[in-house]
Amino acid sequence: MGKGYYIKVNSVTHAIKAKDVLNANGFKAQVVRKSKQGRSESCGYSVVIDGDITRAEAILRNYHVRTSGYGEIRDKL
Repeated sequence: MGKGYYIKVNSVTHAIKAKDVLNANGFKAQVVRKSKQGRSESCGYSVVIDGDITRAEAILRNYHVRTSGYGEIRDKL
């Protein structure tokens, strides 16, 4: 099993599109809402995935889904 990552997005629309695109390309992805304390830099939504983050980012770029960074999940959902 791969590592877990979160991908930050700029809107809930991009989060839903990212989830759909990644699921269609073999990832297990889900949209999560961040707590109010962690929302200073984005809309408050992220997409959580297991697997190759480099491949996931490339797929999202190919489908023109805007992201604003990613990070590794320490405690998996």
